[in-house]
Amino acid sequence: MDNILLNPLNKKILLMVIVVFFVGLLTTGFQHSSGGHQKVYTYENKEGNSEKLLGEKTIDYKSPLDIEFLPLVEIEEELQKREYQRLYIDADPNFNQKVENIQKYMSRRNAPLKNEARYIVMMANKFEIDYRLVPAISIIESSGGLKLYRKYNAWGWGGANGFTFENWEHSIYVVSRGLGGYYSMGLDTPRKMAPRYNPHTPNEWGAKVEMVMNQIGPAL
Repeated sequence: MDNILLNPLNKKILLMVIVVFFVGLLTTGFQHSSGGHQKVYTYENKEGNSEKLLGEKTIDYKSPLDIEFLPLVEIEEELQKREYQRLYIDADPNFNQKVENIQKYMSRRNAPLKNEARYIVMMANKFEIDYRLVPAISIIESSGGLKLYRKYNAWGWGGANGFTFENWEHSIYVVSRGLGGYYSMGLDTPRKMAPRYNPHTPNEWGAKVEMVMNQIGPAL
């Protein structure tokens, strides 16, 4: 037996067998510890909620649904929703009161835009304008969306040509952003912006919008 072990060729064969044996043990142990899943991408947190890793950023999904194969566009949409929630809803202690003020006023006028109050306030916060401005202008221009000159355009946006929008969120976003541009020029009240927004009857228009804003509620 000693002679067999001392044979150089047999020594090499024995060494190779030992190496293969230990490599096999290490591979089996790794697969067992990882559970056969790609935990670089998906794993379960302590609460049992699925989480997704994008580079160094972790998205905490509240739903226990498996999102391992969720399309990237849906992940981006979810991220945007949470960012909007954090910046334009949670950060505003008066958010719910603002929404309620718009809903109550629009309901009394039977205005379709009453159902968009939450999005109106969110966009007002995003573009840093008075939350009452968009609904007030819509009342003057179209009775809150009852009498539209163009599809989903309750503000006469675009003047004589008039803009056509895809839906209410689209129009509210564009109009709020545009009014934010007025604010950036120092035109931060209806009377100040009236000569540009409605140059035909600026004094009357500005006074009416201001009156509706006061009817909706305080500035908060």
